[in-house]
Amino acid sequence: MRSSTGASSHGVIDHNESIRMTSSVRSTSPFESTTYPRRVLLIALVLIAVAIVARMLPGPRTIDDAFITFRYSRNIVEGQGFVYNIGAPSLGTTTPLYTLLMAAISAIT
Repeated sequence: MRSSTGASSHGVIDHNESIRMTSSVRSTSPFESTTYPRRVLLIALVLIAVAIVARMLPGPRTIDDAFITFRYSRNIVEGQGFVYNIGAPSLGTTTPLYTLLMAAISAIT
């Protein structure tokens, strides 16, 4: 007579029964699948390709933030101070250290 665990009435587990029990338990973890790393790699490559294509479509350009920094730097070099518009002091540059560096290099050259 067998119990529900596969053990006989003498307490010995039948080898075939234990194989059936362990083979019926399957892991559903996506990390053990060989397709998971491929899928992640494929998604990463597609995102990189889309980013490169999106960057190259409009062509080379200087974004407005750089021009804001250039203007602050020019005003410093011309003696107007750290301002965007002369007479209206404000801090509108996102890179004040870079602005000062550019102004220093521009003053030297």
